[in-house]
Amino acid sequence: MLQQFSGLPVELKTLSKGLKAYISEQLRWCEDLDFSANFPYLERGLPQSFFQQKVITCNGNEYLTGPRYAGGDINKPFIDLVASSAPLTRRAAKAIMAVWHPLGAHSIRVLRIPNTENAGKIDQCFYAGVSANVNNDINFRQSTVFLEKATSKQLNWCMETATRSYSDTYLHLPSLKDKVLPVEADDLSDDIAEGNVYIIMLGDTRVGFIICEYGCRAFISGHWITEEVVLPQFKGQRIAAMAQNELYRIMDTTQAQPITLWGTIEKSNFPSIRAAENAGRKNVMEYVFMKEGDLHD
Repeated sequence: MLQQFSGLPVELKTLSKGLKAYISEQLRWCEDLDFSANFPYLERGLPQSFFQQKVITCNGNEYLTGPRYAGGDINKPFIDLVASSAPLTRRAAKAIMAVWHPLGAHSIRVLRIPNTENAGKIDQCFYAGVSANVNNDINFRQSTVFLEKATSKQLNWCMETATRSYSDTYLHLPSLKDKVLPVEADDLSDDIAEGNVYIIMLGDTRVGFIICEYGCRAFISGHWITEEVVLPQFKGQRIAAMAQNELYRIMDTTQAQPITLWGTIEKSNFPSIRAAENAGRKNVMEYVFMKEGDLHD
């Protein structure tokens, strides 16, 4: 896996440390009853222990797998390929599906580097960009967009802005309604208290907000954009992209090394993908659902 993901914008030493911690935690879930207690074993009439993660061996290779439900929906099970000592093959997928057969899943989710084969159904994309490569387009450099730290007094405004922005998004892209959800009030309040929320200003006007926090997703530790919304009347002006560039500028002055901004984007969330790409971020990793027919030995 270290070799597979060595091309990510992460120092090799940091990547190795992150992978070791990630795999170690995931292996613990093979025996952790607290982990399996989170699953609907009673509703499914299965032993609680069934939902513990499992290492499955095929042709001398090991595949660490776990049960998952898309959006927490008990009717949408899938198998997560958490880690492996070799690429997933059709034979290995068949062995994995056999072990997890009572789950009723029909696909295995794999984390991979984007490739030209495009096999499988892409779920989420990981977009990343380094501050040293910020888009220097003249429109960005002359922008009047800047960021201000949000305060607790602005919580209600932020929630109202999120509601309006998402309603507009669902109107134009109804398929996102069950896939992309706005931040909840309690989480937003916590993020504001921790200094992770920035109000997007266009001149003297508040036009949206962006949440960026330092944390870990999978095995990547870094600055993650977890939410960005812009009021409907200000969409289409590249404001979201300019706000991301402004994040680079703010953070780059406080860090000795270039800043990498990360974020996961649902594959059909075209406005967010466009904003990320306009800010110079690229799709560097993706979750994809694979079936046996998508693979070869």
